[in-house]
Amino acid sequence: LKRSELILKLNLDRVYGHQMLSGMRTPTKHNIILIGLFLGVTLDQMQTMLRICGRESLYIRNIEDARVMYAIEHNYSYEKALEFIYNDEE
Repeated sequence: LKRSELILKLNLDRVYGHQMLSGMRTPTKHNIILIGLFLGVTLDQMQTMLRICGRESLYIRNIEDARVMYAIEHNYSYEKALEFIYNDEE
């Protein structure tokens, strides 16, 4: 997978995406989550990604974080995870 393909799949700005992937910019927690979901990482790997980038860990009492954790633990596809985390109104 090329950087440009990943940036396109994640719907990131081209310049920001290249800067982020080259280490020139630190990704936001949201973007780290998107990358992790796209790559299909485990919950431990996601927490490690967040820690390495200096972002807060996923916290079960935060509703969005809890949804991310649930999607990872239940092996949701990237598209299904995004739908569940960001578009579900329950």
